[in-house]
Amino acid sequence: MSESLVQHRSKTSATGVVDEMHIHDSRMTFLSPGETGHLSCSNGTPVKKLERSLKHSISADSLNPAALRQSSTEGAVYLFGDKNIEQAMKEKVREYVPENAWISKLDLPQHSNGDSRRTLEPPLTSVTSRPPSGIQPIKKLQLRHDYLNPKVESPRFGYSHTPTALSRGDPSLDRSSSTSSSWSSLDACLNEENPEFIEAEHRFLEANRDYSETLMLEAVRREEYPDLRLQRQTYMDYANFALASKYQTEEHTRILMAQEHDFGIDSTSNLYHHVSAVHASLLKMFNTTKAAYSVVFSTSFRTAYRLVANAYPFRKGSPLLLCQDNHECVRQLLNAAVSSGAQPVLAPLGENDLCMTKSNMKPMLKRRFFHPSGSLFVYPAQSNITGIRHSLEWISRAHKSSWQVLLDVSTLLPTGQLDLSQHQPDFVIGSFENMVGYPSGMGYLLVKRSSFCVSVNRFPEADSTITLTPKIPAWQGEDFHIVCDDESPPLFLFASINFGIRHLQTLGLGLVNQRVKALALWIVHNLKSLRHEDEFWHLVNVYSPFTEENRGNIISFNVLECNGEHIKPTLVKRLAAKYRITLGVAACVNPGVANLLGHPKDRKKSVSVFDERYSSGFTCVQVSLGPLSNFEDAYRIVEFLMRFRDPEFVPTHVARLEEENHQSARTTFRRPTI
Repeated sequence: MSESLVQHRSKTSATGVVDEMHIHDSRMTFLSPGETGHLSCSNGTPVKKLERSLKHSISADSLNPAALRQSSTEGAVYLFGDKNIEQAMKEKVREYVPENAWISKLDLPQHSNGDSRRTLEPPLTSVTSRPPSGIQPIKKLQLRHDYLNPKVESPRFGYSHTPTALSRGDPSLDRSSSTSSSWSSLDACLNEENPEFIEAEHRFLEANRDYSETLMLEAVRREEYPDLRLQRQTYMDYANFALASKYQTEEHTRILMAQEHDFGIDSTSNLYHHVSAVHASLLKMFNTTKAAYSVVFSTSFRTAYRLVANAYPFRKGSPLLLCQDNHECVRQLLNAAVSSGAQPVLAPLGENDLCMTKSNMKPMLKRRFFHPSGSLFVYPAQSNITGIRHSLEWISRAHKSSWQVLLDVSTLLPTGQLDLSQHQPDFVIGSFENMVGYPSGMGYLLVKRSSFCVSVNRFPEADSTITLTPKIPAWQGEDFHIVCDDESPPLFLFASINFGIRHLQTLGLGLVNQRVKALALWIVHNLKSLRHEDEFWHLVNVYSPFTEENRGNIISFNVLECNGEHIKPTLVKRLAAKYRITLGVAACVNPGVANLLGHPKDRKKSVSVFDERYSSGFTCVQVSLGPLSNFEDAYRIVEFLMRFRDPEFVPTHVARLEEENHQSARTTFRRPTI
């Protein structure tokens, strides 16, 4: 396998100080599982060439303001012949390409866990190139030629060829306000003039042939998230806060301005229309109906947990099974269960793969006795630290033993999918903040009608609650409820959520899932290959799975010093921000997994892992991809982490940060001259 040499040329200032971004003798190898060589590197980057060649890519001319201001429930931002992107791609007639031909299973460990100072395997210097099974070299060349020169003759969508190459940053922009001139930029040469970036992108596209089907999202990114390009910003913190599209914010602003002088009955009726639209869109996203699930809208994700904790019929002796991989909000359920005399039990994770195993779960799900108030099993569809997607088959297995299931989908959407027609938990809890970004805080709760009937209790001087009444006919009860802290429901917020969900639906969640999985797998494999200069110690300790199976959009890791100690995640985040890279820090949001990843002597095997008094203090850096993340974002993340190979990188930058803080303090407290 060929390797690309990342050369960071040092620049000497007038004072003779060597530029801090210089890394001597560093080699950066970008891996692609089962790679088969690389494509031609002429005429721009691979993504640009593919965008130019695809006649069915989004035309920039079609993205006019009038098209974006559709306000009907069925309207959409990007419609092509009354079909969204995902539906259109499903109807595409493809030439024969062997399925998964360029993706082979590597003999890599499932998970990098435990003491970071352990003895590691030898340096990974190369990966054997394996040609796709049954494809001769001549055929491989033909496939390569067809890939670079696709035959796009179908006028399905009636497009005219419009070049949609990625625009470069405007050199006239003054970026001094966002980044100090003393900090070098990582993105200065991420274009056709950078052979390392081009080669890495070629290898990625060869290993992920289906990724080309998602390139039309690049035009959506440029149009709906222009600040990412203009500011050369890499945003990788979608698990904590998603980005709102320009369409969503503009439409919401238009609604607010139109309603500024109109607060009559017609105005309220129009706003309730958005509530109904959000209700319908949410059920459609989960592939279910209002006859199967009722919806409760809450002012926050935490409030949704509180509603279930206060309403669930816990009784003395009734069991509560909590997966060790859970959001810290389950403490509300735990406290309510203990107060009612219930018996909370921990469902531990496997220490090697951080998943729920059959050997551990089978005896726990097997009911030793039947309790009239039922039993509740709580687990997330996707971990908010490791990004592991837990099997949804646990729902049906729990139901067979008369358990009721609460499923947390807060980090699953919008990069994952949940089909409630196949898997039917009794409760589904999620957050709009993680889906559409704006407004912040709004949450939702889906309750299966065949399990409970929902009613809302409102109190003038206390928080509203819900009542869960079992064994009520499914046709009874309201379709949706709004639970808020005051008497005025936040109707204006539903308008923004409505536009945000409408925007997501036009992208196609299937395409988004396919795109994010490919990028996340590429990042994980390359983080695994990074070594210190001595080529012995790993540079990064990764806590996310290395295989495509159960792969989500979250990657958590810690950067290691040459002695194996962790560099503080907050410091890594601050340094990344200096290069316009937004990372997350996972701290106390998941105390169960944090306890398992912490020091072995502090690990606990009971529900006490959720007790705030026994916090392990474990933190890690978190990369979380979103619907519009692209390969350039992934490349910049790995290239930035490569800087930590230099032993002088952290001390030099820490000193610079301290100097900037002192200068800022002196400027703030400087006395005005008279």
